[in-house]
Amino acid sequence: MATSYGEIDIDAPGLRLADTAQYVASLTSVDVWALNVYRGASFANLFQQWASITSKPMFMGEFGTDAFRTTNPANPPQGFVDEVMQSQWDLGPWNEVAANLSATNRAKVGLGSTASPARPSPLSRTPSRLRPRACPVRWR
Repeated sequence: MATSYGEIDIDAPGLRLADTAQYVASLTSVDVWALNVYRGASFANLFQQWASITSKPMFMGEFGTDAFRTTNPANPPQGFVDEVMQSQWDLGPWNEVAANLSATNRAKVGLGSTASPARPSPLSRTPSRLRPRACPVRWR
């Protein structure tokens, strides 16, 4: 397994989708790619982009957002922990990971992802329907 950190298509020389395709194609011994991608509340076209550059499956190594909410990045930053916001923000990408599993459709490129066990703090009132759940990982 190899890991790629960051975006696979950035509008800058050496970082465009074609550059990523060239990089991925050059590493022929890699069977599975793990991507750590932070695009926000959606992966947008990430799964389609990946399928366009390689037939190798990908595993979402990391994604999501921090639970700390601030509008003042002072030093130290002022803000508060907002687990409800975090759960709502991360729910979309979790659903996209589940929708792109090769275990349910061989034409898909996703192998799944992992998450830390959901351990809400005593102050959290996150509804259970908003808490991220691990997606099953099955090898094709």
